Amino acid sequence: MIVIQHRTKQNPTPTELFHDGIAQLWERIGILQAQGEDSRRDLPVLEYVIRLHEIGAGLGMTEQQVGATIERGDPDYQSPEFRQARDAHLRLVDTLGMEHPETNKAFILAFELAPQRWRDEAYKIAGAMDIVPESCGYLEDGTPLFGLAALAEKMGVPLEEATEKVETLMTIRAELGLSNDGFLTDTTKIYRKQ
Repeated sequence: MIVIQHRTKQNPTPTELFHDGIAQLWERIGILQAQGEDSRRDLPVLEYVIRLHEIGAGLGMTEQQVGATIERGDPDYQSPEFRQARDAHLRLVDTLGMEHPETNKAFILAFELAPQRWRDEAYKIAGAMDIVPESCGYLEDGTPLFGLAALAEKMGVPLEEATEKVETLMTIRAELGLSNDGFLTDTTKIYRKQ
């Protein structure tokens, strides 16, 4: 049986697993096509498709949605929810401006629903722009962690203001029904950088 593995995380979300599975399936199909073989008769390809349908069902996708995504071979598939959130954010930017609280709230939702590869790219860009401080440690799965004091310093604001901004962000995420698991408070789970 095929095991779909996330390439950067030990404990990926089902969505991340689904996207990686699509990419791995199309890599396998590409190899078979290069060898002149029929991918429709390849057992690993069939196992990938079955596993992707299982993961997709767990994500609330219909068989037709999973099938269409597989056919497109698009690991950056934009869900209708993401497209709707992105469009709402862009409308608010046009009508209320970038700094308005409602625009910020819409951005948080759109970013959460964006394809994982898009979020990864945004983090890379932020790192290249030097707007993210050096991580102070990491979780067991390799996720980097950033201290609030370092974030405040990087943003050029007092620690109290940075604390208030993070608390506001967490409140907005809770209002939107999003998890705040990424805001770690249990220091026993942090592995310090050496």
